[in-house]
Amino acid sequence: MRVLAVITACLLFAACDAGHREDDKAVPGGDNAFPGPQLAITTPAPGQRIPAGREPMVMFDLRNTQAPDRKDGDHIRYSLDGGPEQTVGDPTRPVRLPGAATPGEHVIRAYVAKADGTPYENEEARAERTFTVGE
Repeated sequence: MRVLAVITACLLFAACDAGHREDDKAVPGGDNAFPGPQLAITTPAPGQRIPAGREPMVMFDLRNTQAPDRKDGDHIRYSLDGGPEQTVGDPTRPVRLPGAATPGEHVIRAYVAKADGTPYENEEARAERTFTVGE
């Protein structure tokens, strides 16, 4: 009876400890998977009209970029009206959009990239916003 209790205790300990070792790494699809960063465009508001002659600015909200074993270096890349991609230096500060000062509808598309430039694949790591300049 005592041997059975010891074996049961060992099996329970092994089952509880499985997947919770210090050397485990976050891997996609695993129980401890990193859900990926979340990106939102906070300014301009959806469908916002910006007065003509005023330089539009964009503000991003970047969350969930820190995860086990991830190196610093995640960054935001964006494009205005399908133009060349730009890198956001500091996502906590507004980014000027001089190319969007022309009257009409404009679209900002952005995504979060890893330090090596590879985009994250989760949908929450992408954002898009349409706004209008002028009347």
